[in-house]
Amino acid sequence: MRLTAERPVAAHVAADTNHRRCAKAALTGHVARLTPWGPLLAGCLAGIGVTLALRIFAGQSESAAALGVGVRASFLPLTAGVAFLLHDPARQLTGALPARAWLTPAMRAGLALLVLCGSCTLQFAVAAGALAVDLRAAGQPSAGLPWLALAGELAAWCAVALALAAGLERTRWQNLAGVIAAMGAMAMVGALARAPFHLFSATIADMTRAQQQQWTLAWQLWVAAGIAAGCAAAWAVGDPWRRARVQIVRHVQPILGRAGTNGATQTDQRGRGPA
Repeated sequence: MRLTAERPVAAHVAADTNHRRCAKAALTGHVARLTPWGPLLAGCLAGIGVTLALRIFAGQSESAAALGVGVRASFLPLTAGVAFLLHDPARQLTGALPARAWLTPAMRAGLALLVLCGSCTLQFAVAAGALAVDLRAAGQPSAGLPWLALAGELAAWCAVALALAAGLERTRWQNLAGVIAAMGAMAMVGALARAPFHLFSATIADMTRAQQQQWTLAWQLWVAAGIAAGCAAAWAVGDPWRRARVQIVRHVQPILGRAGTNGATQTDQRGRGPA
C-alpha cells in the first residue's frame, strides 16, 4: 500500500495568490469601464457606413480604383477612434493600482483589437461584394480584394496614431492627446499619399506583375512602419509618470536642501549653548 503525502500550502502563499487574482479582476473591470469606447465605436460605425455606401453605389458610377480609395477612406474614422484609446481621465487612480505602467494600455489595446477585428472583417466582406459588382458591371474577370495589404495599411495607421497619443500623454497636453494624435495621423496619411513613394496602389483588379510587386512592397513597408510605431508607443507607455517625477524631484530638492541647512544651523546652535 503506497502512502502519499501532500505538502500543505502556507497560509501567506494562498493569501498572496488570492490577492493577485482579485487585483487582476479589479484591474480588468477598471480598464474595461474607463476605456473610451465612444470614439472607438463611433469610428467603427463611420467606417462601416462608408463601406456600405461603396456597396450601394457599386456598379453605377464607381470603378475598382475608386473602390480602393473608398476602402482607405473608411480606415480614417477607425484611426481617429484609436487615437483616443490611451486617454485615461483617472490616471492617478490607475497609477496607484498594483500593476506595471504598461499593463493598462496593453489591456486597452487588446480589448480594442477585438472590436477592430470585427469591424474590419465586416468592412472587407462588404468591400469584396462591392468589388465583385464593379468588375461585373465593367465586364472584367472577377478578382479578390487584397485584404492582407489593406489590413497592413490600417494596422500601420493605427500604430502611428497610438504612438502619437502615447507621446502626447507624457506632456502637459495630455487632455488634447487624442485630438492631436488623430489629426497628426491623418496628416501623415495625406502627406504620404502625395509623396512619390507609391504606398497607395490604386489598381485592385487585373494587375500586371509590376503592379503586384508594387502592392507587395507597399504593404511590407506599411508593416515595417507599423512595427516601428508600435515599439515607440510601447516605450512611451512604459513609464508615463517619468516627466512628473522629474518635476517633483526638481521641486523637492531645494526644499530638502533648505531643511538640511536649517537643521544643521539648529544643531550648531544647540551645541554651542548659551554664551
